[in-house]
Amino acid sequence: MQAHAQSIEGLESGLVLASGIPEPHGGTPRARGRLSRGAGMIHSALDWLFGLLSVLLGLAVFSVIPVLNLLSLGYLLEASGRVARTRRLRDGFVGVRKAACAGGVILGVWLAVWPARFVAGMWRDADLISTGSRVAVAWRV
Repeated sequence: MQAHAQSIEGLESGLVLASGIPEPHGGTPRARGRLSRGAGMIHSALDWLFGLLSVLLGLAVFSVIPVLNLLSLGYLLEASGRVARTRRLRDGFVGVRKAACAGGVILGVWLAVWPARFVAGMWRDADLISTGSRVAVAWRV
């Protein structure tokens, strides 16, 4: 068993990837993908701010839809209740990280569909200006 542990230590000291490039400073491949502490904190702060923006936009959208406005009212009541119970403002930001994930999905879908909407708008405009022209037919295709 001790010989096995020594052979593993020997492998770790001269770690070489499958590509033949040794790891700098004897690091493991798993540690390469990690961010530094400062970069991780910046990423976390930006993620939280994006989540806060997603919550605010979501509440704004839900507040104008007749039945869903009750959801925004319930969220605001829950957030204010948490702040009143704990006396800490940070407890009032409920679900910000989950909202960041949902906002990222919505933003990604919107960006993926945007080129198709742009081409459809160009076709509509070309068809409105000169119906049946070669340009309108080309945009339709």
